[in-house]
Amino acid sequence: MTCARFAAPALLAGALACGRAPPAAPSSPASALPALTDCAAPVEKSENFVAVSLSVARDPAGARWLRARFTPQRPGDHLYSVDLPAEGIDGAGRPTRLALAPDSLVKQGAKAQADRPVHEVSYAGFAKPFPVYPDGPVELRLPLAAPPAADAPATATVTYMACSSAGGCLPPVENLAIPITIPAACR
Repeated sequence: MTCARFAAPALLAGALACGRAPPAAPSSPASALPALTDCAAPVEKSENFVAVSLSVARDPAGARWLRARFTPQRPGDHLYSVDLPAEGIDGAGRPTRLALAPDSLVKQGAKAQADRPVHEVSYAGFAKPFPVYPDGPVELRLPLAAPPAADAPATATVTYMACSSAGGCLPPVENLAIPITIPAACR
């Protein structure tokens, strides 16, 4: 079976309907992330068979985090790693991303971190393997630079693309804007 390459993201639905090489050994497990307590109820969105739950949380040291849990709704689906280039490999695939819009009053800290290890999947017709998370949900956490003095509206953006372990991908969701409130108080 051969894989077709599609450069246009809208054409990626089913584009990688091809056999998959056995995954390489997983990379070292994701660094131990601190336990988090939500500051407010999560905001829920769902598009292209992936549910996204977005919330602001704090860790035991009081640091604030924006976290997004991406849950594929079809059994056997996985998401691409944050490490995949923005345009994928040869135009195929999209990274799982979480960011705050540049005009948000609250600024993000370092790069988003994932709670799942990354492994590589090779597809016929592509020179490089694709970094992916294991099938199922993955949580990304984005450190916030500082809490606001008062509750602050912000816009989070998420990007993701789900693919089946058996082959075939859903269209990507790119820069989906999700309005949220960053609370000043978090107990």
